[in-house]
Amino acid sequence: GAGIIALPVKTFEAGFGPSSAVLCVAFAYMTLTALLLVELSAAHPGANLSAMALESLGAKGRAVAVGLYYFIYLATLTAYVAESGHFLAALLRDFLGFPVPSAALSFLFTAWLSLVVCAGTRETDIVNRTCLAVALAAYALLLAWGFRGLRSDRLARGSWGSAGPTLPLMVVAFTYHNIVPSLVGWLGSPREAARAVVLGGFVPLVMYVLWEAVILGSLPPDSAIGSAQEVVRLLQDWLGPQVGPIVQLFSLFSIATSFLGVGLGCLDFMRDLIFGGGQGVSSNSAGTRWGPGEQRGLALASMVLPALALGLLCPGAFLVALDYSGTLRLLLFAVLPVLMVWRLRYREQLEPWLPGGRLLLIAVLAIAAGVIGLELRAKLGIACSAVQAVGFSLATAAAVLVHLSYF
Repeated sequence: GAGIIALPVKTFEAGFGPSSAVLCVAFAYMTLTALLLVELSAAHPGANLSAMALESLGAKGRAVAVGLYYFIYLATLTAYVAESGHFLAALLRDFLGFPVPSAALSFLFTAWLSLVVCAGTRETDIVNRTCLAVALAAYALLLAWGFRGLRSDRLARGSWGSAGPTLPLMVVAFTYHNIVPSLVGWLGSPREAARAVVLGGFVPLVMYVLWEAVILGSLPPDSAIGSAQEVVRLLQDWLGPQVGPIVQLFSLFSIATSFLGVGLGCLDFMRDLIFGGGQGVSSNSAGTRWGPGEQRGLALASMVLPALALGLLCPGAFLVALDYSGTLRLLLFAVLPVLMVWRLRYREQLEPWLPGGRLLLIAVLAIAAGVIGLELRAKLGIACSAVQAVGFSLATAAAVLVHLSYF
Protein backbone atom coordinates (compact mmCIF):
# COMPACT_ATOMS: atom_id res chain seq x y z
CA GLY A 1 0.00 0.00 0.00
CA ALA A 2 0.86 3.69 0.06
CA GLY A 3 2.38 3.22 3.53
CA ILE A 4 5.63 2.21 1.83
CA ILE A 5 6.33 5.93 1.38
CA ALA A 6 6.25 6.45 5.15
CA LEU A 7 8.23 3.31 6.01
CA PRO A 8 11.63 5.09 6.21
CA VAL A 9 10.16 7.55 8.72
CA LYS A 10 9.85 4.78 11.30
CA THR A 11 13.02 2.91 10.35
CA PHE A 12 15.49 5.76 9.77
CA GLU A 13 17.02 5.51 13.24
CA ALA A 14 17.52 1.74 12.92
CA GLY A 15 19.19 2.02 9.50
CA PHE A 16 19.10 -0.19 6.44
CA GLY A 17 20.66 -3.44 7.70
CA PRO A 18 18.66 -3.83 10.93
CA SER A 19 15.44 -2.66 9.25
CA SER A 20 15.86 -5.17 6.43
CA ALA A 21 16.44 -7.96 8.94
CA VAL A 22 13.26 -7.07 10.82
CA LEU A 23 11.35 -6.94 7.53
CA CYS A 24 12.49 -10.49 6.73
CA VAL A 25 11.48 -11.72 10.19
CA ALA A 26 8.05 -10.07 9.87
CA PHE A 27 7.60 -11.57 6.39
CA ALA A 28 8.42 -15.07 7.63
CA TYR A 29 6.15 -14.77 10.67
CA MET A 30 3.15 -13.28 8.87
CA THR A 31 3.51 -15.86 6.09
CA LEU A 32 3.32 -18.58 8.73
CA THR A 33 0.17 -17.10 10.28
CA ALA A 34 -1.38 -16.83 6.80
CA LEU A 35 -0.66 -20.52 6.21
CA LEU A 36 -2.53 -21.31 9.43
CA LEU A 37 -5.50 -19.52 7.89
CA VAL A 38 -5.07 -21.64 4.76
CA GLU A 39 -5.32 -24.75 6.96
CA LEU A 40 -8.47 -23.39 8.60
CA SER A 41 -9.99 -22.53 5.22
CA ALA A 42 -9.24 -26.05 3.96
CA ALA A 43 -11.00 -27.49 7.02
CA HIS A 44 -14.02 -25.19 6.51
CA PRO A 45 -14.57 -24.99 2.73
CA GLY A 46 -16.48 -21.87 1.70
CA ALA A 47 -16.51 -20.40 5.23
CA ASN A 48 -15.02 -17.09 6.25
CA LEU A 49 -13.31 -16.08 9.47
CA SER A 50 -16.54 -15.50 11.42
CA ALA A 51 -17.89 -18.97 10.58
CA MET A 52 -14.53 -20.57 11.36
CA ALA A 53 -14.45 -18.85 14.75
CA LEU A 54 -18.02 -19.96 15.49
CA GLU A 55 -17.29 -23.61 14.69
CA SER A 56 -13.92 -23.67 16.49
CA LEU A 57 -14.36 -21.30 19.45
CA GLY A 58 -18.12 -20.89 19.83
CA ALA A 59 -20.28 -17.79 19.90
CA LYS A 60 -17.92 -15.79 22.12
CA GLY A 61 -14.95 -16.50 19.88
CA ARG A 62 -16.97 -15.47 16.87
CA ALA A 63 -18.01 -12.22 18.56
CA VAL A 64 -14.38 -11.38 19.26
CA ALA A 65 -13.36 -12.15 15.66
CA VAL A 66 -16.21 -10.11 14.19
CA GLY A 67 -15.51 -7.14 16.48
CA LEU A 68 -11.80 -7.09 15.71
CA TYR A 69 -12.34 -7.56 11.98
CA TYR A 70 -14.95 -4.85 11.64
CA PHE A 71 -12.98 -2.30 13.65
CA ILE A 72 -9.67 -2.97 11.87
CA TYR A 73 -11.04 -2.82 8.35
CA LEU A 74 -13.48 -0.01 8.94
CA ALA A 75 -10.45 2.02 10.07
CA THR A 76 -8.42 0.78 7.11
CA LEU A 77 -11.09 1.63 4.52
CA THR A 78 -11.59 5.02 6.18
CA ALA A 79 -7.90 5.73 5.70
CA TYR A 80 -8.09 4.71 2.04
CA VAL A 81 -11.09 7.00 1.46
CA ALA A 82 -9.36 9.98 3.03
CA GLU A 83 -5.98 9.36 1.39
CA SER A 84 -7.36 8.72 -2.11
CA GLY A 85 -8.98 12.15 -2.28
CA HIS A 86 -5.76 13.80 -1.14
CA PHE A 87 -3.60 12.14 -3.81
CA LEU A 88 -6.19 12.54 -6.57
CA ALA A 89 -6.63 16.24 -5.80
CA ALA A 90 -2.86 16.79 -5.89
CA LEU A 91 -2.53 14.97 -9.23
CA LEU A 92 -5.39 16.84 -10.88
CA ARG A 93 -4.14 20.16 -9.56
CA ASP A 94 -0.78 19.52 -11.23
CA PHE A 95 -2.35 18.52 -14.55
CA LEU A 96 -5.40 20.79 -14.72
CA GLY A 97 -4.00 23.86 -13.02
CA PHE A 98 -7.00 24.38 -10.71
CA PRO A 99 -8.15 22.65 -7.51
CA VAL A 100 -10.81 19.91 -7.42
CA PRO A 101 -12.59 19.16 -4.10
CA SER A 102 -10.93 16.15 -2.52
CA ALA A 103 -14.20 14.99 -0.93
CA ALA A 104 -15.84 14.58 -4.34
CA LEU A 105 -12.81 12.71 -5.64
CA SER A 106 -12.82 10.39 -2.61
CA PHE A 107 -16.47 9.60 -3.25
CA LEU A 108 -15.91 8.82 -6.95
CA PHE A 109 -12.80 6.74 -6.22
CA THR A 110 -14.60 4.70 -3.55
CA ALA A 111 -17.73 4.23 -5.68
CA TRP A 112 -15.75 3.02 -8.69
CA LEU A 113 -13.68 0.47 -6.78
CA SER A 114 -16.72 -0.73 -4.82
CA LEU A 115 -18.55 -1.44 -8.07
CA VAL A 116 -15.53 -3.39 -9.30
CA VAL A 117 -15.45 -5.53 -6.14
CA CYS A 118 -19.21 -6.14 -6.33
CA ALA A 119 -18.87 -7.26 -9.96
CA GLY A 120 -16.94 -10.35 -8.85
CA THR A 121 -13.54 -11.83 -8.05
CA ARG A 122 -12.51 -12.18 -11.71
CA GLU A 123 -13.31 -8.52 -12.46
CA THR A 124 -11.53 -7.43 -9.30
CA ASP A 125 -8.49 -9.46 -10.33
CA ILE A 126 -8.36 -7.81 -13.78
CA VAL A 127 -8.62 -4.25 -12.42
CA ASN A 128 -6.15 -5.07 -9.64
CA ARG A 129 -3.57 -6.28 -12.17
CA THR A 130 -3.94 -3.03 -14.13
CA CYS A 131 -3.59 -0.85 -11.02
CA LEU A 132 -0.64 -2.90 -9.85
CA ALA A 133 1.10 -2.49 -13.22
CA VAL A 134 0.79 1.31 -12.99
CA ALA A 135 1.99 1.32 -9.38
CA LEU A 136 4.98 -0.90 -10.21
CA ALA A 137 5.92 1.27 -13.20
CA ALA A 138 5.91 4.40 -11.02
CA TYR A 139 7.83 2.55 -8.31
CA ALA A 140 10.47 1.36 -10.79
CA LEU A 141 10.89 4.92 -12.04
CA LEU A 142 11.38 6.18 -8.49
CA LEU A 143 13.98 3.48 -7.84
CA ALA A 144 15.83 4.28 -11.06
CA TRP A 145 16.10 7.91 -10.03
CA GLY A 146 16.77 7.17 -6.36
CA PHE A 147 19.67 4.77 -6.82
CA ARG A 148 21.70 7.59 -8.35
CA GLY A 149 22.15 9.16 -4.92
CA LEU A 150 22.90 5.93 -3.06
CA ARG A 151 26.02 5.86 -0.82
CA SER A 152 27.44 2.66 0.65
CA ASP A 153 28.58 4.33 3.89
CA ARG A 154 25.01 5.43 4.62
CA LEU A 155 23.72 1.96 3.89
CA ALA A 156 26.18 0.58 6.44
CA ARG A 157 24.87 2.86 9.19
CA GLY A 158 22.54 1.15 11.65
CA SER A 159 21.40 0.61 15.21
CA TRP A 160 20.21 -2.85 16.16
CA GLY A 161 18.83 -1.50 19.42
CA SER A 162 16.40 0.67 17.45
CA ALA A 163 15.24 -2.16 15.19
CA GLY A 164 13.09 -4.06 17.70
CA PRO A 165 10.45 -1.32 18.17
CA THR A 166 9.81 -1.31 14.40
CA LEU A 167 8.53 -4.90 14.45
CA PRO A 168 4.85 -4.00 15.15
CA LEU A 169 4.91 -1.68 12.12
CA MET A 170 6.38 -4.44 9.96
CA VAL A 171 3.59 -6.77 11.06
CA VAL A 172 1.04 -4.29 9.68
CA ALA A 173 3.06 -4.01 6.45
CA PHE A 174 2.58 -7.75 5.79
CA THR A 175 -1.09 -8.08 6.76
CA TYR A 176 -3.12 -9.42 3.84
CA HIS A 177 -4.78 -12.20 5.84
CA ASN A 178 -8.37 -11.04 5.41
CA ILE A 179 -8.29 -12.21 1.80
CA VAL A 180 -6.84 -15.69 2.51
CA PRO A 181 -10.24 -17.48 2.81
CA SER A 182 -11.36 -15.82 -0.43
CA LEU A 183 -8.06 -16.85 -2.03
CA VAL A 184 -8.51 -20.51 -1.07
CA GLY A 185 -11.99 -20.50 -2.58
CA TRP A 186 -10.83 -18.65 -5.72
CA LEU A 187 -7.89 -20.97 -6.43
CA GLY A 188 -9.73 -24.10 -5.30
CA SER A 189 -6.73 -25.73 -3.62
CA PRO A 190 -4.97 -25.14 -0.28
CA ARG A 191 -1.65 -25.97 -1.93
CA GLU A 192 -2.18 -23.34 -4.64
CA ALA A 193 -3.30 -20.82 -2.03
CA ALA A 194 -0.19 -21.52 0.06
CA ARG A 195 1.98 -21.00 -3.01
CA ALA A 196 0.22 -17.71 -3.74
CA VAL A 197 0.68 -16.59 -0.11
CA VAL A 198 4.42 -17.27 -0.08
CA LEU A 199 5.24 -15.90 -3.53
CA GLY A 200 2.78 -13.03 -3.31
CA GLY A 201 4.09 -11.96 0.10
CA PHE A 202 7.65 -12.05 -1.23
CA VAL A 203 6.86 -9.25 -3.71
CA PRO A 204 6.25 -6.52 -1.10
CA LEU A 205 9.25 -7.78 0.89
CA VAL A 206 11.53 -7.07 -2.08
CA MET A 207 9.83 -3.74 -2.73
CA TYR A 208 10.21 -2.66 0.90
CA VAL A 209 13.89 -3.60 1.07
CA LEU A 210 14.73 -1.78 -2.19
CA TRP A 211 12.81 1.30 -1.09
CA GLU A 212 14.58 1.28 2.27
CA ALA A 213 17.91 1.09 0.44
CA VAL A 214 17.08 4.10 -1.73
CA ILE A 215 15.94 6.33 1.14
CA LEU A 216 18.18 5.21 4.03
CA GLY A 217 21.19 4.92 1.72
CA SER A 218 20.73 8.42 0.39
CA LEU A 219 19.79 10.58 3.38
CA PRO A 220 22.56 12.05 5.58
CA PRO A 221 22.72 10.47 9.06
CA ASP A 222 21.66 13.76 10.69
CA SER A 223 18.49 14.10 8.60
CA ALA A 224 15.26 14.74 10.45
CA ILE A 225 12.19 13.14 8.88
CA GLY A 226 8.97 12.97 10.81
CA SER A 227 6.33 12.34 8.16
CA ALA A 228 5.73 10.89 4.71
CA GLN A 229 5.41 14.42 3.34
CA GLU A 230 8.98 15.13 4.42
CA VAL A 231 10.15 12.01 2.61
CA VAL A 232 8.47 13.28 -0.56
CA ARG A 233 10.01 16.72 -0.08
CA LEU A 234 13.49 15.25 0.33
CA LEU A 235 12.95 13.12 -2.78
CA GLN A 236 12.05 16.26 -4.71
CA ASP A 237 15.08 18.12 -3.32
CA TRP A 238 17.64 15.64 -4.63
CA LEU A 239 15.80 14.14 -7.61
CA GLY A 240 13.88 17.13 -8.94
CA PRO A 241 10.28 18.42 -8.84
CA GLN A 242 9.10 15.78 -11.33
CA VAL A 243 9.27 13.22 -8.52
CA GLY A 244 6.20 14.67 -6.78
CA PRO A 245 3.60 13.56 -9.36
CA ILE A 246 5.27 10.12 -9.66
CA VAL A 247 5.05 9.62 -5.89
CA GLN A 248 1.40 10.69 -5.95
CA LEU A 249 0.66 8.32 -8.83
CA PHE A 250 2.40 5.45 -7.08
CA SER A 251 0.56 6.16 -3.82
CA LEU A 252 -2.83 6.46 -5.51
CA PHE A 253 -2.59 3.17 -7.39
CA SER A 254 -1.13 1.47 -4.32
CA ILE A 255 -4.23 2.58 -2.42
CA ALA A 256 -6.38 1.23 -5.27
CA THR A 257 -4.80 -2.24 -5.12
CA SER A 258 -5.06 -2.23 -1.33
CA PHE A 259 -8.71 -1.16 -1.48
CA LEU A 260 -9.54 -3.95 -3.92
CA GLY A 261 -7.91 -6.62 -1.75
CA VAL A 262 -9.43 -5.35 1.49
CA GLY A 263 -12.81 -4.81 -0.18
CA LEU A 264 -12.93 -8.35 -1.56
CA GLY A 265 -12.06 -9.84 1.83
CA CYS A 266 -14.61 -7.61 3.59
CA LEU A 267 -17.32 -8.51 1.09
CA ASP A 268 -16.87 -12.25 1.66
CA PHE A 269 -16.60 -11.79 5.42
CA MET A 270 -19.73 -9.64 5.75
CA ARG A 271 -21.75 -11.77 3.31
CA ASP A 272 -20.90 -14.83 5.40
CA LEU A 273 -21.82 -12.95 8.59
CA ILE A 274 -25.10 -11.42 7.35
CA PHE A 275 -26.45 -14.08 5.02
CA GLY A 276 -24.61 -17.26 5.91
CA GLY A 277 -25.06 -17.47 9.66
CA GLY A 278 -21.82 -19.43 9.74
CA GLN A 279 -23.45 -22.39 7.99
CA GLY A 280 -23.70 -21.24 4.39
CA VAL A 281 -26.22 -19.05 2.63
CA SER A 282 -28.79 -21.75 2.18
CA SER A 283 -29.18 -22.24 5.93
CA ASN A 284 -30.45 -18.72 6.49
CA SER A 285 -33.86 -17.56 5.38
CA ALA A 286 -32.36 -14.18 4.47
CA GLY A 287 -30.52 -15.93 1.67
CA THR A 288 -33.81 -16.72 -0.10
CA ARG A 289 -34.91 -13.09 -0.23
CA TRP A 290 -31.76 -11.69 -1.85
CA GLY A 291 -30.00 -12.78 -5.00
CA PRO A 292 -26.21 -13.29 -5.13
CA GLY A 293 -25.58 -9.84 -6.63
CA GLU A 294 -27.77 -8.13 -4.03
CA GLN A 295 -26.01 -10.02 -1.25
CA ARG A 296 -22.62 -8.86 -2.52
CA GLY A 297 -23.79 -5.25 -2.73
CA LEU A 298 -25.36 -5.20 0.73
CA ALA A 299 -22.41 -6.97 2.32
CA LEU A 300 -19.86 -4.54 0.88
CA ALA A 301 -22.06 -1.52 1.62
CA SER A 302 -22.14 -2.48 5.31
CA MET A 303 -18.39 -1.75 5.42
CA VAL A 304 -17.86 0.84 2.70
CA LEU A 305 -20.68 3.27 3.49
CA PRO A 306 -19.63 3.85 7.14
CA ALA A 307 -16.00 4.14 5.99
CA LEU A 308 -17.00 6.67 3.32
CA ALA A 309 -18.94 8.75 5.84
CA LEU A 310 -16.07 8.69 8.35
CA GLY A 311 -13.47 9.38 5.66
CA LEU A 312 -15.35 12.44 4.40
CA LEU A 313 -16.67 13.84 7.70
CA CYS A 314 -14.18 12.95 10.44
CA PRO A 315 -11.23 10.93 9.17
CA GLY A 316 -9.07 11.77 12.17
CA ALA A 317 -11.13 9.64 14.56
CA PHE A 318 -10.32 6.37 12.84
CA LEU A 319 -6.94 7.35 11.43
CA VAL A 320 -5.71 7.64 15.02
CA ALA A 321 -7.08 4.16 15.70
CA LEU A 322 -4.80 2.78 12.99
CA ASP A 323 -1.87 3.42 15.34
CA TYR A 324 -3.06 0.45 17.38
CA SER A 325 -3.78 -1.80 14.44
CA GLY A 326 -0.60 -3.83 14.92
CA THR A 327 -1.91 -5.22 18.20
CA LEU A 328 -5.43 -5.74 16.85
CA ARG A 329 -4.21 -7.48 13.70
CA LEU A 330 -1.99 -9.82 15.68
CA LEU A 331 -4.93 -10.74 17.87
CA LEU A 332 -7.14 -11.42 14.85
CA PHE A 333 -4.67 -13.04 12.45
CA ALA A 334 -2.17 -14.72 14.77
CA VAL A 335 -3.69 -15.40 18.20
CA LEU A 336 -7.20 -16.44 17.07
CA PRO A 337 -5.97 -18.72 14.25
CA VAL A 338 -3.64 -20.50 16.69
CA LEU A 339 -6.54 -21.04 19.11
CA MET A 340 -8.80 -22.30 16.32
CA VAL A 341 -6.19 -24.65 14.82
CA TRP A 342 -5.31 -25.95 18.29
CA ARG A 343 -8.95 -26.81 18.97
CA LEU A 344 -9.40 -28.44 15.57
CA ARG A 345 -6.25 -30.55 15.84
CA TYR A 346 -6.23 -31.60 19.47
CA ARG A 347 -9.89 -31.53 20.46
CA GLU A 348 -11.64 -32.54 17.24
CA GLN A 349 -8.68 -34.67 16.10
CA LEU A 350 -8.46 -33.06 12.67
CA GLU A 351 -5.38 -34.16 10.75
CA PRO A 352 -2.86 -31.25 10.58
CA TRP A 353 -2.27 -29.77 7.14
CA LEU A 354 0.67 -27.55 8.16
CA PRO A 355 3.61 -29.39 9.77
CA GLY A 356 5.15 -28.37 13.09
CA GLY A 357 2.69 -29.67 15.65
CA ARG A 358 2.20 -28.04 19.03
CA LEU A 359 5.68 -26.50 19.03
CA LEU A 360 4.90 -24.40 15.97
CA LEU A 361 1.60 -23.15 17.42
CA ILE A 362 3.27 -22.29 20.73
CA ALA A 363 6.01 -20.37 18.89
CA VAL A 364 3.46 -18.38 16.83
CA LEU A 365 1.50 -17.47 19.95
CA ALA A 366 4.64 -16.59 21.92
CA ILE A 367 5.92 -14.25 19.20
CA ALA A 368 2.52 -12.58 18.93
CA ALA A 369 2.43 -12.10 22.69
CA GLY A 370 5.93 -10.59 22.71
CA VAL A 371 5.18 -8.12 19.91
CA ILE A 372 1.88 -7.11 21.52
CA GLY A 373 3.72 -6.48 24.79
CA LEU A 374 6.25 -4.24 23.05
CA GLU A 375 3.58 -2.29 21.19
CA LEU A 376 1.37 -1.75 24.23
CA ARG A 377 4.39 -0.57 26.18
CA ALA A 378 5.24 1.96 23.47
CA LYS A 379 1.69 3.12 22.67
CA LEU A 380 0.31 3.34 26.19
CA GLY A 381 3.49 4.57 27.87
CA ILE A 382 3.54 1.70 30.37
CA ALA A 383 6.36 2.26 32.85
CA CYS A 384 8.18 -1.05 32.55
CA SER A 385 11.14 -2.42 30.67
CA ALA A 386 10.80 -4.16 27.33
CA VAL A 387 11.75 -7.44 29.02
CA GLN A 388 8.98 -7.03 31.60
CA ALA A 389 6.41 -6.17 28.92
CA VAL A 390 7.32 -9.20 26.84
CA GLY A 391 7.46 -11.43 29.92
CA PHE A 392 3.96 -10.44 31.01
CA SER A 393 2.61 -11.09 27.52
CA LEU A 394 4.29 -14.50 27.35
CA ALA A 395 2.84 -15.44 30.74
CA THR A 396 -0.63 -14.54 29.47
CA ALA A 397 -0.06 -16.63 26.34
CA ALA A 398 1.08 -19.59 28.47
CA ALA A 399 -2.10 -19.34 30.55
CA VAL A 400 -4.18 -19.43 27.35
CA LEU A 401 -2.37 -22.57 26.16
CA VAL A 402 -2.87 -24.29 29.50
CA HIS A 403 -6.58 -23.51 29.24
CA LEU A 404 -6.72 -24.95 25.74
CA SER A 405 -4.84 -28.08 26.78
CA TYR A 406 -7.14 -28.95 29.69
CA PHE A 407 -10.50 -27.63 28.54
